[in-house]
Formats: sequence, structure tokens, C-alpha cells
Amino acid sequence: MTAEQVFHKHEQHLQREVNYHAWHYQLPDHSLMHHISEYVFEGPGPKGKMHAHADFTEHWLFLEGDAIVHLGEEDVPVGPGDLIVTIPGVEHAITPLSDIKLICFGPLGR
Repeated sequence: MTAEQVFHKHEQHLQREVNYHAWHYQLPDHSLMHHISEYVFEGPGPKGKMHAHADFTEHWLFLEGDAIVHLGEEDVPVGPGDLIVTIPGVEHAITPLSDIKLICFGPLGR
């Protein structure tokens, strides 16, 4: 294994949400995905800010806990093993119902 094949995670704490942690992996240009992020929400909490991405899709794989994912006007209950795909232009957010952990896969170029 070469150094170019090892990716270390970088923790990001957002000041606006004390129950939220994120770790990001930046992948090389030859990868099919540009980044992978791990998110942990500690305990139930308020809905995240509704937002949309104009030009890319995200994939969220839920590993632990339960949440409600808001996709446009629809509220979708999710739990471990569920995969959510956000569509460009559709607003989305997450409301944790317990401690949750998820992985987000971002596309090349993002």
C-alpha cells in the first residue's frame, strides 16, 4: 500500500450545533467519489437546516440510530442500513430521533 492509498479523516466541529461531529475524507481525482464524510449526532435534536444542492446528488448511508429525513415536502423515517439519495434541487435535512451515525458519499467534483 502506498501513501496515496491511505486517507486520514479530519474532524470538523460546527459551532452552531453542539451535538454534531463530522469527519471528512478527501479522495483523489481518479476516485469515483470526491469525498466521504462520517456524521455523528449525539441524542435527538432539532431538524437541520433545509438546503438543496443545485448540481449534485448525495448518498447517505445510516449506520446507527433513528431519524427523520426531510426530502422536499416528504418526511421519511430511517434507521440502520437505510440509504437515502438526495436529488439535485430538492431541499433536504435530518432530524435525529436518537444518537445517529451516517456516512455521506459526495460526487466527483464536489
